[in-house]
Amino acid sequence: MRNALLSFMLGAAAVGASGQFVGGFDAIPIQPAPSTLASPITNALSASEIPLWTYSVTAGADLGSGTYSGKIVGRNPHLPGKTTTTIPLLIIPVKVIINNGVSDTHTYDPLVYDGCEPVGHTAVDIVQNSPVFTNSAWNIDGVNVGTTQYHDAVVRASFWSLVAGSSYHLVENATVLSEQTLTFGSSGTSGPGTNYNNVTSFGGCGFEGVVNENDLVTAINSLLATISQVNIGTLPMILVNGVVSASSGDVITANCCALGFHTGYASGPNFQVTSIFNIDYSGIWNGGNVDVSVISHELGEAIFDPEVNNTTPIWGNEGQVEGGCPGSGGYPFLEVGDPLSPGYPTTTNEWVVTGGNGLTYHLQELAFFSWFFGGTNLGISGHYSSHGTFTGNAKLCSAGGGTN
Repeated sequence: MRNALLSFMLGAAAVGASGQFVGGFDAIPIQPAPSTLASPITNALSASEIPLWTYSVTAGADLGSGTYSGKIVGRNPHLPGKTTTTIPLLIIPVKVIINNGVSDTHTYDPLVYDGCEPVGHTAVDIVQNSPVFTNSAWNIDGVNVGTTQYHDAVVRASFWSLVAGSSYHLVENATVLSEQTLTFGSSGTSGPGTNYNNVTSFGGCGFEGVVNENDLVTAINSLLATISQVNIGTLPMILVNGVVSASSGDVITANCCALGFHTGYASGPNFQVTSIFNIDYSGIWNGGNVDVSVISHELGEAIFDPEVNNTTPIWGNEGQVEGGCPGSGGYPFLEVGDPLSPGYPTTTNEWVVTGGNGLTYHLQELAFFSWFFGGTNLGISGHYSSHGTFTGNAKLCSAGGGTN
């Protein structure tokens, strides 16, 4: 499961029915403060932490009737005064160079067209102009939840019984910061890395870079701690293009691959929430893990489990949490993307939305809060996920897992 650095990733090096790879998603426990934090620590401690609300919920009888508590980004939907909460979100493009010598060096740059993305677009503008950050009309499970950003629509739907007809919103105000650079490979400074020619190796497009996840987490946290705009009152999202991470080593065929993860590090008495996501038009990932599928997963989980420790009744045999139920398997965390991760045997129903820029976007379906706990459904009546897949709450892993 989770250890001091690496958490839970499934689908590593798995091959889907189409012959493409199946990528997973990670949630990595909060890390110690990086040594580079000394420079902006005054700025970090003078900022107000992003708004969090604390919940306490008793699980339904079929899920053990236990009491669980945790924190979610935004304003408590149970309270009066249901207004808009705005989160300053920072998109930080990171150029990754994997340098293993003159004949084996490749640059993965989110600000440069890579030959695989829609012509005339880069990873940065694809994300910035996507339904994650621009408004679309959302009819979720037959209910008009508003014209807004995707994650606001999901949060509203998840707590619809509490916020219907109100001005309750959770909005991300996204700003793109200057590009940063990390180097990997035998001539890099952040750890080993491997380049793959997707055309000749997998029948895909462009190149794929694989680095070690532990190395990537360390490098990203150290990098964030040097950027003056990053503080506990912001949510920095690291954007990479065509780069994935392996839980051990740096090859695509073993202990690989995470397409994104959310995590954070200590910042004085508080913590800095962060996430990394991959934009990937290579065509080698099964289940539609391209354009904004990864950020829709990771940002959703950063909202519902920002401190990466919101526990739930143990669920499993759903999405990327495969096997081990009944038995010693399963997963006890409020990770709203994992039960519906694409590319796995169980059902998921991604959103396909045309953006204002004319591009087609794929957003992952996310589980509602009440799916994990059962009992009184706080979301849209009769529904437990954002695109119709779950019509009942989770089943305990000890009872075989899956969903009602």
